[in-house]
Amino acid sequence: MKQHPRAITLASDSTLKTTIGLRVFLIMCCVAAMSVAAWGQGPAFDPLAPGNRRPMPTPQQPNTPPARPAQAAPTGRPVASVPPKTTRPNTSNKRKKIPEELKPRLEKITTKDGVQLQIGYFPSDKGKKAPTVLLVHEWSGQTSPYVPLAFKLQAEGCAVALLDIRGHGRSRVMGPDGKPIEVDRATKRDLEAVVALDMEAAKKFLRSENDAEKLNLNALAVIGIEEGSLLALNWAMMDWNWPSIGTKKQGQDVKALVLVSPIKSVNGVSGDMATRHPAISRLPVMIVSGSSISENSEANRLSKLFERARVTGKYNNAQPLPVKAMRVRANLSGVDLILRGPGVVDGIASFVKENLVDNMDVLPWVQRNDD
Repeated sequence: MKQHPRAITLASDSTLKTTIGLRVFLIMCCVAAMSVAAWGQGPAFDPLAPGNRRPMPTPQQPNTPPARPAQAAPTGRPVASVPPKTTRPNTSNKRKKIPEELKPRLEKITTKDGVQLQIGYFPSDKGKKAPTVLLVHEWSGQTSPYVPLAFKLQAEGCAVALLDIRGHGRSRVMGPDGKPIEVDRATKRDLEAVVALDMEAAKKFLRSENDAEKLNLNALAVIGIEEGSLLALNWAMMDWNWPSIGTKKQGQDVKALVLVSPIKSVNGVSGDMATRHPAISRLPVMIVSGSSISENSEANRLSKLFERARVTGKYNNAQPLPVKAMRVRANLSGVDLILRGPGVVDGIASFVKENLVDNMDVLPWVQRNDD
């Protein structure tokens, strides 16, 4: 029997609709099944986070078959019960509480010409056995970036003073004439004032700590960065030029120098004369420089000056100390060299430990209250 063409068309449409409907139904079933399976697997809920009041869902216990009773061992002996294992709380990650007297603090000092300065001071728990470190930052810089180095030296047992020189960091105050200190227009006189006044005021504070038996000023290391290296060299020379009067010790406290990215001169101030000083030329010296040509050139020049003075100097009968040269393979200088240079902080701390911390037996503590 021959079907009508219109009937065939209607049958095909009906079959097509049925097929589409079936596929849509299957898709909806799959989506529903996936939603059920993913229920409760959203973002983790933190019960300690503020504002979260939703209670944690109670975990469902899986359907596990009942445990079988313990059977006797083949030998007839009863089975010994194993006590549950107890876990001890992990306390290795807990930080040790720093005693109040060892916490870093800011100290205000006043120079002889009336300038107010601030020192970041990191005390030591070694008392009279604590070497002292004084850090002088670069010009137009400040001491706050050197806190990691101070903590490292403090961990070695040192008492550390980070001096913000006049017009810098926390010492951005008025000058002795009542006018703001213009760092960008510094002159040779300004640099000489830092050496003769700022660093001497810092030593006065350290002397009071020495007399309180909280550090040993006779074991003093000075760290200078860039222009600070020139200030450190000139102040070390001035410190050694103070003569002792009888039993009264006035100076000669600097026992080691660390010069980071040293420069040749600035505003007519140079450190070359200090390298020829009969005492300074014999001190343990560490010179840290980056990989740039200018830094390596100045570091090599300064090292040769020290070594030449040690051979031809006043104390040439003694065994000359080698200059510790740390050449870092990184195009960095100054503060970046210390913070980002590989091994620089550890290298400086090791140098101070080797020459001061480990030699405290030959660097006796001396009372200074008569200075």
